[in-house]
Amino acid sequence: MKLYSLPKTNATYWSHGVPSWKEMTYEFVEDPQKFLGVYHGRSLAETSNSMDKTRFPWKIRKRLPWRKDAASSLRRCLHNIRRYGYLGYLKPELIVPIAE
Repeated sequence: MKLYSLPKTNATYWSHGVPSWKEMTYEFVEDPQKFLGVYHGRSLAETSNSMDKTRFPWKIRKRLPWRKDAASSLRRCLHNIRRYGYLGYLKPELIVPIAE
């Protein structure tokens, strides 16, 4: 696991006991766009997880692994369907009608 945190404005290369902090700071300085791309991907995932926890605050109660996977997949499908429903109000030009 790698540390991805935005360095503070007064950050230095001193690790202060955490070697991954120094590596993260070097990576940020060498290629800021790549670093920020990974960091933003994490923020999108956290937003999605937060939305799901708000909508489904309870745990998946299934015990068998394939049933847990099915319940998790259904939650993701419901999330995508809900987001697609919002798209008609927010950006209707992105919806392409199906040719019959």
